[in-house]
Amino acid sequence: MSSAVNLGEAGRQIDLRTREFERNFAARDVEALVNGYFAADEETPTACPPGRQRPVSGRAALKELFAAQFEAIRAIQLETLSIVTSGVIAFELGRAHLKLVSGESAVGRYVVLWKERHGEWRAKVDFFAEDGWID
Repeated sequence: MSSAVNLGEAGRQIDLRTREFERNFAARDVEALVNGYFAADEETPTACPPGRQRPVSGRAALKELFAAQFEAIRAIQLETLSIVTSGVIAFELGRAHLKLVSGESAVGRYVVLWKERHGEWRAKVDFFAEDGWID
């Protein structure tokens, strides 16, 4: 669900990684989701989800987090609003369109700090919130 953002090469690679995240979430494949999206453990991949006092760090904890989200969220479509790159880091700002297991929909927001390593872009920090913007 990429918007009409001028992505550049890094942005195109990030967009491909994001689409893979959506597919793995819909497939309920927590291993592929975390391993394909987040940076390696030695880089301490972290998510900052709503309703938690502390960030969730490391692949094992991230797998637990996303497995728990499968209970409430059926699918996620991520809409990129902007990507800003500088060397081996990039920041992505976007909206998350959620289809809940209950049949309802929700909109949230997210910011991802991406890091390039060995030619691949992976999420180092993923911040997301349930409360979305109203246009």
